Amino acid sequence: MTTDSRGVDPPAKQAAREELRRKRKIIQQILHLETAELVMAELRWLEITENSPAWNAALAAWREFHANAF
Repeated sequence: MTTDSRGVDPPAKQAAREELRRKRKIIQQILHLETAELVMAELRWLEITENSPAWNAALAAWREFHANAF
């Protein structure tokens, strides 16, 4: 729990932590998908533009994750 100098956990900090937790969960789910086609479908659903830096980084991370997982 993060508190300010008065010992209060501001709603904005709570919301930011929850958003980060949500994003981490999505990333974990994508990394565990079995095929690149499923990963690309998920990236499209998330409205990430094909061949953008974010798209390429996500695919590279997925490939690296699976290369090191076995």
